[in-house]
Amino acid sequence: MNWWFCLILVLASVGGLITLYVIYLSHHQKHHLLTAPIVGLSGITETEIDPTGLVLVGNEIWYAQSAYPILSGTRVQVVAVKGVWLQVEPLEKPV
Repeated sequence: MNWWFCLILVLASVGGLITLYVIYLSHHQKHHLLTAPIVGLSGITETEIDPTGLVLVGNEIWYAQSAYPILSGTRVQVVAVKGVWLQVEPLEKPV
């Protein structure tokens, strides 16, 4: 074998191992989304939430859910984050 063939084989093997290591890390590390600062913020429901809908928080529209129906256009507060879903409650409780 030529020395350049051995070099290419070694470089390809190292590249493959690095790729496998990156894939391993991406599947086994906890994903830290920047969701903690969202809890406590207020937003406005874009759709009725019964039990799910959309809410505008800051400049982003999020999927939202609530334990009880909330009308569209209601100001809400984010009380928890579950994956890509926000758990929201109205700022003013219905009487």
